[in-house]
Amino acid sequence: MDNEKKLKALEEKFTIIQKYNNKLINRSEKELERRLKGMNEFRAQLEKQTKTFLTKTEYELKIAILERDIKSLSKLVYIGVGIILVLELILKLLF
Repeated sequence: MDNEKKLKALEEKFTIIQKYNNKLINRSEKELERRLKGMNEFRAQLEKQTKTFLTKTEYELKIAILERDIKSLSKLVYIGVGIILVLELILKLLF
């Protein structure tokens, strides 16, 4: 009988341990699901954000256009300054 009591006590302990293990497993699964959900939301946010980025080709094209426009404006400024200097010189010579 003593062995039966020990066996029964061990079975009860095992049952209690098994219940706690199952609770811990359930908690771990829920926490993992929560983390994965957060990671998936973050991944979706990154994908959405990267769609708004310029590609390297688009960036290089826009920079080339801006550089061309700057050169054109620089030429106009130099021409304007030249015209003003010539007019100033002519006005000084006349007066």
